[in-house]
Amino acid sequence: MTTIFRDIVVFFVVHELRDEQSRAEAKNKSAFSIRRNTEFSQYKIDQAEKLKSEVLNLPGDKKDKQLLEDIRELVLNYKTTVAAECKRNKLGEGKFGEALTKVISDVDVIYLTLKEKKLLDIHLEIDSQVEPNYHLLTSERYVDPLHRFYYYAAFYFCHKAVNPNNSWFTGLLDFLLWNSVEVSEEKDDILLRSLHSCQNALDELDTKKERYAIARANRVLDFVQGVLRGNVAVCVNHAALKDGVPLVTGTLANVNITPTLKPTRGFLKYYMERAETEIERLKTKLELELRTREQTSNTHKPPGHDANQSLSQEKQVTDEQEKDAAALNAESKKTAKTSVHSNLSLLKAPKVNKKHDEDESLVLTPTHQ
Repeated sequence: MTTIFRDIVVFFVVHELRDEQSRAEAKNKSAFSIRRNTEFSQYKIDQAEKLKSEVLNLPGDKKDKQLLEDIRELVLNYKTTVAAECKRNKLGEGKFGEALTKVISDVDVIYLTLKEKKLLDIHLEIDSQVEPNYHLLTSERYVDPLHRFYYYAAFYFCHKAVNPNNSWFTGLLDFLLWNSVEVSEEKDDILLRSLHSCQNALDELDTKKERYAIARANRVLDFVQGVLRGNVAVCVNHAALKDGVPLVTGTLANVNITPTLKPTRGFLKYYMERAETEIERLKTKLELELRTREQTSNTHKPPGHDANQSLSQEKQVTDEQEKDAAALNAESKKTAKTSVHSNLSLLKAPKVNKKHDEDESLVLTPTHQ
């Protein structure tokens, strides 16, 4: 068992610790390592590895609020331990201390972001046979396609919150062309409304149908693809210079050039395409499982009504053949008394047309509605 908050927090923490380890290892191998205390640097790298291992083993059956407190306490304990060791060796905490401070800050930001979007304490059904992989951004161990949609939507919100784009170039575009805050809010609104509508649409599906799981995956795909289309629409609506740029040609004719400057589809496009890919993969798996069940069911299927009827017909024909044979025998004896040289007229058994109905598995290929 796990929650969206837990999986996203673990992903961020693991990657931030790994980045710090890679930075320190690169410094230890650089030409300037002669001026570094590489032995103490390795101690910090080892502490980061231990912390990473403990974070990966955090339980997923707690409330997200309790999990937040557990992670903060865990990271803070490591930071305090390393700081004490630095002080004992008369060394500064360096980049490692800064990295752990950022980890704590990011964990808080992720929690507050998911709280605002009402995505806390969403417990996910997972496939126990699929190992969690926090080295890659993946939700493939989630059994429910809706949870895969939730996961990537939540990751999109958290990515923006943890890594806001505050570059001078973004500020310039805001001033000259469009309002990036307004664009971002419209994208968020499309995504949140789609999540809510998707849940309502799934509640209307017939859970008793054999193809329910596939229909559920298709319905979620419809909403994910709807977000992708909405994202494009937002970017087009905020394109700069919508009326075109007037130019005068050599013939003195006025020509309006259609603008190409518009907001990028950005991270929303990236995360929704990831969700689409993983849900498509899940749907393929569900279809394969359904075909396997149908084939197995047909293999072990008991004789049906048609088979019983065929056996009854065969028995009836056999009884008629026996009666004809008895009549033939009696007639032969009677004829033999009057004429030894008379020819017997042989009766032929009636031809039987046996029709075997074959049960064929009907495999339906779902189509998106």
